[in-house]
Amino acid sequence: GGGGGGASGNLGSVLAGATSPVYTVAPSVDVTNEELFSASAAVTCLRFSPDGNALACSSEDGLIRVWPNDSKGTSTSFQVASPITALEWEPTVGQLILFGSADGKVKLWNSVTDKIVGDVSLPSSYRKISQIKCTRAKPYNIFAMNGSRKEGITSTKVTSSLFFFDIIKLQLVRKTRMDPPTTINSFDFNHNGTLCVIGCHDGSIRIFDCTTMKSIATWKAHTHTCNAVRFSSDETSIFSLGMGDKIKKWNVHSTGKMLTSYDYIGSPHSLSHVDLSLDADGSNFLLGSRESYACLYDVSRKEPIRPLGSHAGAVVAVDWHPTKQTCVTGALDASVCVSRLSFRR
Repeated sequence: GGGGGGASGNLGSVLAGATSPVYTVAPSVDVTNEELFSASAAVTCLRFSPDGNALACSSEDGLIRVWPNDSKGTSTSFQVASPITALEWEPTVGQLILFGSADGKVKLWNSVTDKIVGDVSLPSSYRKISQIKCTRAKPYNIFAMNGSRKEGITSTKVTSSLFFFDIIKLQLVRKTRMDPPTTINSFDFNHNGTLCVIGCHDGSIRIFDCTTMKSIATWKAHTHTCNAVRFSSDETSIFSLGMGDKIKKWNVHSTGKMLTSYDYIGSPHSLSHVDLSLDADGSNFLLGSRESYACLYDVSRKEPIRPLGSHAGAVVAVDWHPTKQTCVTGALDASVCVSRLSFRR
């Protein structure tokens, strides 16, 4: 699959037949250009490189493809045997990709030299890595991932731990278990890597001090599961998404205090972790949906301001360019859409 040309910016067609009452407001943003790419199978993760010059895409057939952000370059790819469930760029060099799979293994791939340069495994009882995150703090050498396991051989109860690894030594530095036990669906670090927010299967949000690995705040955020958590860019609030629930914004410094909530059409079925991505200045955010488009929000408005992406399946992966008003969305129909935005402030 290769790149597509620029398509028209009018995405009204994706709403044809949609039953949702959202997007009743006139959009305050235009899509000035849209590029379509094809993944090799249903998309699982999409991430812009730290400098924004490349885009990594993983899919259910175990293929990672990296497209350069200018259409002149050629893509590189790497194939593994099991579906890729998590993907992250190492934050300093911009060519090393960490990816995890359902077998509990993480590999480090140099996308420029096309070589695997290291790997780590979770303890044997842990499986299903659904997220990998590198801390955005110097010396940039810590990355974390969540792994899940059954409580016992006959048990159906699944619990998670968060594992912290040194990316240079490829050694486990520390781990934290959830107490009371639950499954970790989503987590995020603040800007200096001292705090970690965790969204859990029991609907709770938990904040950990990363230096002591002690829980410093816990509250019940959602009726059912919590599927996404993100720190706001100013670090004073947290966005969260619950299954069958609204998107909520919380005050970091006042435990359990909800600041606002946003209407939401619903997340893709069967996804425990949902991508929620913010733009560089934190004034807009984006997340996938069970419909064939992603939902774009202005943080000051309760309803989404417009749909994004020309897809024919549920949108399961999103990311925002680190410096530009450019978004990428990926769907179960193996389509990838890069949208360049123009906001009318």
